[in-house]
Amino acid sequence: RPPSHQNKPPSPLGGLCVGERVAVDSMNIVGTLRFIGTTQFKDGVWAGIQLDIDGTGKNDGSVNGANTTKQAQSQRPASVRTSTPDQAIMRLQQLQVKVEVLEAENRYLKLENAQNKTAEQILERSEEYEKIKRELNLSKESLARETAIVEDYKKRTEGLEQSVDELKRAGMESIELYESSVELHRVDMEAINASLMDERRKVAQLESEREGLRKAGLEAVETYEATIEELRKESSTEVWESERKRLMDNAEAHQAALQHTKAHERQVTSLNRDIAELESLIESKIFKESDLEEALEKERKQSARMRDELNDLRDQVKQLTHKSALTSSSNSTASSGSH
Repeated sequence: RPPSHQNKPPSPLGGLCVGERVAVDSMNIVGTLRFIGTTQFKDGVWAGIQLDIDGTGKNDGSVNGANTTKQAQSQRPASVRTSTPDQAIMRLQQLQVKVEVLEAENRYLKLENAQNKTAEQILERSEEYEKIKRELNLSKESLARETAIVEDYKKRTEGLEQSVDELKRAGMESIELYESSVELHRVDMEAINASLMDERRKVAQLESEREGLRKAGLEAVETYEATIEELRKESSTEVWESERKRLMDNAEAHQAALQHTKAHERQVTSLNRDIAELESLIESKIFKESDLEEALEKERKQSARMRDELNDLRDQVKQLTHKSALTSSSNSTASSGSH
């Protein structure tokens, strides 16, 4: 029989044909295969061997009186010798059969060894493939995470760009509002200055009139006193009465002039109060202009800071995109190598 291996499943025929030379190492026998197949006396596949040297057993190869060896004579090839050779030839043939069996076993072992090596290589390839597959899955997960990070950075970048645009629009609106406020402030200042100059002219004119009235009043009083003194000297009743009436008229006129002067003084006081209010308004306008300049400067600083942050985010997005491209390229190379 040919050598068998534990890992190889048994075959009903074992790759043998009737008429082939076989050897049974465990029984130290050599002969010609005359029968192979199933029997009625027991289950399984059995082989009948015609021994070159008759054995000492009681089995002559017959089953229920039928000799399987003789039944298989018609299947023997013509080249098989039917006569029993002598002991030397039998021994030589036994050794030749053993050599053939050993060579067949050697070929079988080599084939099985090659198959085992192939199986080991397949196993190694399978393990390497699984390893590369796991690495590829990890790389895909890492790429997905980095892609999500890139998308998040893109969204943040878009939000920052929108914020920068809004700040730019707000800054432009603030600048336009500031310029409009400055223009309105300039117009108001010109109007206030013109009104202030007009009020100052009025004050100067009223002061001049008041000084003239004061001098006229003093002159009238002096004249009145001098006239009274002259009338006393003349002691003329009619003249005194006439002069007194004239002086009373002058006194009433002077009193009216004094009232007019007081009215002018009240008007001057009111104008001075208006001037103070205008000066206070000018100061508040100046302070408001300073506040607008500070607010505009803050807007400019905030816009510059947002632009810097936007540039930083753009750099980070570029780095992550480059890293993702490198990772994807390395994964593609590893996948091609595994296949």
